[in-house]
Amino acid sequence: MQMNTDDFPLVWTRYKSEGDGQSHALFEQFEALLALQRPFVLLNDEGLASPGDTQTQDERKQISLWMKRNKTTLRSYVKGAVFVEPRASVRTASIEFAVMYEKFWGYPMRIVASCEEAICLGKEILDR
Repeated sequence: MQMNTDDFPLVWTRYKSEGDGQSHALFEQFEALLALQRPFVLLNDEGLASPGDTQTQDERKQISLWMKRNKTTLRSYVKGAVFVEPRASVRTASIEFAVMYEKFWGYPMRIVASCEEAICLGKEILDR
């Protein structure tokens, strides 16, 4: 995954192809964001193809272990994740996944139809 912090506190994320080998760099980017000790929201406009579909089992394990080590800090500063999914049927089908996502990561996952909605919702989440 790649992170674009140009619009901080709105942080755009992008998933890379399978086996991209960038997990370590992602952790460093995420830790740098958390070190700012300022709330932010993650945004992604690539649709809801599961990130697990592009990660190896070892990468998923590394992510899980990293998340457990950083759970408190993540919950303090990541206020939510907003995914853009233009297909209404996929948004509806993803509601249960969003509940599991929030339990795992500790911050809410929201799904909207457009980038404009994602930006508006991201700002609204930050204002709460």
